[in-house]
This record gives sequence, C-alpha cells and structure tokens, in this order.
Amino acid sequence: SARPLDLVAGEALTFRERQVAALVAQGRSNKEISQDLSLGYSTVKNHVSSVLQKLDLRDRTQIALLNAESGLLNTGDGGR
Repeated sequence: SARPLDLVAGEALTFRERQVAALVAQGRSNKEISQDLSLGYSTVKNHVSSVLQKLDLRDRTQIALLNAESGLLNTGDGGR
C-alpha cells in the first residue's frame, strides 16, 4: 500500500478503538472484549466496524495482520 498506515491509523483511531482493535488482534471475541472493557456488546461491534472502515480493512483477520506487521495497536496498557 502506498499510504503510511501507521500514520493514518495513529491519527484516525480513538484510544478506545485502538483498545478494541488490539483485543481483536489477540483473537478475542466481541463478547470477551465487552466484558474486558466493561462495554456493551453493541458498542464493541460499533468500534470494530469503525476500525475496519477507518483503516480500509475487510475483516478482523486484517486487523490482526496489521498489528502483527506494525505493532500499531499496542496501547501500552495490555489492551485494558
């Protein structure tokens, strides 16, 4: 890709979206993420959808791949 994804994502994602995306990258389900972050299930689904849209990704696997390649979604707090 020609665009610097780490710069785009760093500016585009909110802190909470980064937390949710980091947990998605760890293979956590929406239900697990909602429990981990004390968020409603639908809120987590909305955050995942926002991350996919903002980063122009197709699915959760691409979130994990992006994180593995760049470390972009590491929040420094273990995702919590």
